[in-house]
This record gives sequence, C-alpha cells and structure tokens, in this order.
Amino acid sequence: MTREEFLMLLNCIEQNHNEEKLTCTISESDYKIIEEVYTWHPAISDTEGKKEIAALYYIAGMGIITNMYPEANMVNKARLRIQKLEEQLLKEEACISFIKEKYGDFKILKEEKQNAKN
Repeated sequence: MTREEFLMLLNCIEQNHNEEKLTCTISESDYKIIEEVYTWHPAISDTEGKKEIAALYYIAGMGIITNMYPEANMVNKARLRIQKLEEQLLKEEACISFIKEKYGDFKILKEEKQNAKN
C-alpha cells in the first residue's frame, strides 16, 4: 500500500462519516511504521488490511499504530529468520542428495565388479 492509497482510504472513511476531507500529511517515518504494522501485524487481516489500518488511524491516531509496531517488527524478524533457515535447509538437503548420488555410483560399480567375478 502506498502513502497515497492510505490517504485516499482515510478520505473515504471521512466521507462515510460526513466529515470534511483530511488535510493532514503523514511523515515518512510515520508511514514506515504504518506500513510495517499493515504488512506484518497478526491482528491486521490479509484481505481487509488496508481498510483496517486506515480505520485504526482514523479512530485512534498514530499512537495505536505505534504501539502495534513492536509486535509487527517481531513477526517480520521471525519471518526473515525462518526464510534463512529454509534456505539453509535446502542447501543441506542438496548436500545430502550429492552424497547419496556419489555413493549410489559407488554401489553400482561395486555391483558391476561382483557380477564380473561371477
């Protein structure tokens, strides 16, 4: 979600409540917090998240979103750790496959030698 989309959603909420259009601007640092919470906080829906974060901002302001930031940040960091572990797992599985193939070739040679003797 872009900053412009966020402001547009806020304006829609105000129109639904028959209030004047917001003339506020959101700082870059505040928007980064909004975006992190919108993207990673588990209380924000995957399907209605844009509307939810705009409604939270409209109802309670930046304070509630700032309070939600630590949990969103923890979820994001956990996701990154999981991603790194999954990458490491793939590397280890590739290593195991390589070793199995190497010894598989060795088994074939061993069997061929035994068959040649018989």
